[in-house]
Amino acid sequence: MTQTLHACERCATPIEKGDLRCAVCALGIPTDKALPVGDVFAKILRCGGCGAATAYDADARAVRCAFCTTELSLEEIRDPQEEVKQWMGFTVDRDAAVKALKNWLGRQGFFRPADMGSKAKVDDLQPLYFPAWMFDAEAEVSWAADSNLGSRRSDWAPHAGSTNITFDDVLVSASRGLNPKETSALLGTYAGGGLDSQPTSAAEVGVESIHNETFDAQRSFARAYLLHGIKQRAREYVEHNCVPGSRVRKVGVSMRIEGLHTRRVALPVWVLAWRYNDQVYRAVISGRDPSGVHGRLPLSWARIGLVVGGLVLIFFVIALIASLG
Repeated sequence: MTQTLHACERCATPIEKGDLRCAVCALGIPTDKALPVGDVFAKILRCGGCGAATAYDADARAVRCAFCTTELSLEEIRDPQEEVKQWMGFTVDRDAAVKALKNWLGRQGFFRPADMGSKAKVDDLQPLYFPAWMFDAEAEVSWAADSNLGSRRSDWAPHAGSTNITFDDVLVSASRGLNPKETSALLGTYAGGGLDSQPTSAAEVGVESIHNETFDAQRSFARAYLLHGIKQRAREYVEHNCVPGSRVRKVGVSMRIEGLHTRRVALPVWVLAWRYNDQVYRAVISGRDPSGVHGRLPLSWARIGLVVGGLVLIFFVIALIASLG
């Protein structure tokens, strides 16, 4: 388990077991205060398809990935691993997840099949927890960007400034089984959700078991990835709140972070495989909010052809009128 020893003397970021330097400012830790990691190895089940790491019974045979159904293989990791400490409970059960999928399929617009919602059949439905970092921090941010304000005869004008940003309960996904588009669509649904010391039981959501994807990064890499996530959110904040003008480009930021406090959490999600006209598609649904749905969808080529044909006909009529005039 990750153990916090004390805070960095320079930036107040918590120092954890095995750290030789502060993860934020790189200040060295006196050897008399450092606590060795010890020989703690982690065993995980690795998916050979999507690369997800799953916490499961290592003695089970022919275990398949909850994300893509590829068979898993046992892997032993010797470096210090991130570990989930808190779980966000499921509030969407199995029946609610199926209903959410049907509702989502029924409102996908003109270029999707009209009968998609009624004809879609759920082939597989898996509840699982995926790992994420939840962090709080204070950041002093210097930024530079181009915008249309003050551009005069040019399209763009340079701007720069600085601001202080407080990050509170910000989530950064650590999942490999879910792709960035899926996690981006889901993370907002977990805002304000309470955290528990134990995961939701399978019986509470109407299934036999709930899979747990583990953190798949050694701590040093995990912190670098987390800091990248903080920088990305600082860039988004600056773009929407600091840069003047209605059009913005080339937003660059540099930061000085203080008091970075990180929690390792597991977030609930339903992964569904659904079938339409003998084609299988995947969708993910938030385990907290049934409106949080993302997935790949079929196109209605008949409707697309109708629109394209109509446009061709309109251009033909316009050209004909122009030639007669």
